Amino acid sequence: MEENQTTQVTEETTKETAEAAEAVRSETAAEKKADTKKPQEEKVIPQSELDGIIEKRLKRERAASDEKMQKAMQEINSLKSRNICYRIGIRDDAVDDVIVLAERLVDDKTDLATAIARVAEKYPAFSKSASSATTGVRTENTQSKNDDALRAAFGLKPHNKN
Repeated sequence: MEENQTTQVTEETTKETAEAAEAVRSETAAEKKADTKKPQEEKVIPQSELDGIIEKRLKRERAASDEKMQKAMQEINSLKSRNICYRIGIRDDAVDDVIVLAERLVDDKTDLATAIARVAEKYPAFSKSASSATTGVRTENTQSKNDDALRAAFGLKPHNKN
């Protein structure tokens, strides 16, 4: 008898589970039909809000673009300055010094090329030709070709050439 009762309880539980599963299937099918009948609701953004979003994005892009442009202009100006120095004949190791000095001279009336030329004129040691310039002071190892003629003009004995 107990077996009969257990079998009956099992059958009832199975029947209830099947009914519950059928109910879930019915609800899911009904939801799917409802979903296909209703169009998806789209989020509507007011034009003023959209304009604000676009304006913020444009400001960011402009700022980034302006920064890139400014860096490029600095690089171009640096290259122009170096080109002017090389054309004038400034020594390679003195180019940066000349540019720094010349930038201080630039104003509304004086452009960079003129300022660099003024610095080169004021400080001839920066030019390539200055490295071959003499100070007028001779060292022991250098003698002028006209030494003997000069000594004779002053009535001195010629230098001994060993």
